[in-house]
Amino acid sequence: MNLIIMIIRKMIKINNKKKMKKAIIILVALLFLVLQINYVESLVPIGDGDGDGGGGGGGSTSDTTIPTVAITIPSSDLTVTSSSITISGAASDNVAVSKVQVQLNSGVWQDASGTTSWSKILTLSQGSNIVKVRANDTSGLISNIGSRTITLDTQAPIVSAVLVSTTLNSATMTFTTNELAKSCVEYKTSSNVNVILNCPETSYLTSHSITLSNLISSTTYDYRFYSEDQLGNA
Repeated sequence: MNLIIMIIRKMIKINNKKKMKKAIIILVALLFLVLQINYVESLVPIGDGDGDGGGGGGGSTSDTTIPTVAITIPSSDLTVTSSSITISGAASDNVAVSKVQVQLNSGVWQDASGTTSWSKILTLSQGSNIVKVRANDTSGLISNIGSRTITLDTQAPIVSAVLVSTTLNSATMTFTTNELAKSCVEYKTSSNVNVILNCPETSYLTSHSITLSNLISSTTYDYRFYSEDQLGNA
């Protein structure tokens, strides 16, 4: 650029037309050269990928590491009696976790509260519920999916297949329940208001047999079953 300025100053002092023409040609050539150098420099990236070039960012890198996510509460599949449940866990990434999302059954993915430590309150449906969790990082990568099966059971056991066999002073009642349960038989004579409760079972069963003893012969008894499952539903 200093050379161009010098040539311009000399051109101002030149009176000879031939010398002026020559000076103009040299000046145009120099200007073209300067423009070419500036154009090439604009195409050269700053830095060489090793952090050189005055802190030019060290070149571009691609994040290929997916985040990880884990469900810590509940720690395994379980059965509950309340429809409201809070699940929680942790997530991590080599760069940063942007969000954690939770899906209940086939519903939409919902954002959880928190990222590396997260939680979500869910409302369960009666029966089996599939809960899925995934983490997203700031590079747009998605983790493998974690899951839990949470069963909501608020229903008492259902009694069926009842058979009653009697002797002179006893009656044996056999029946089944649709889930593991401890069962009792509540009975009384038709004319008596006092109820007797017979609860002989100490284990949770699906096939039951309970015998009522010391009955009065030729007497009508009213009875009903009481069954309680392992969650206290009765």
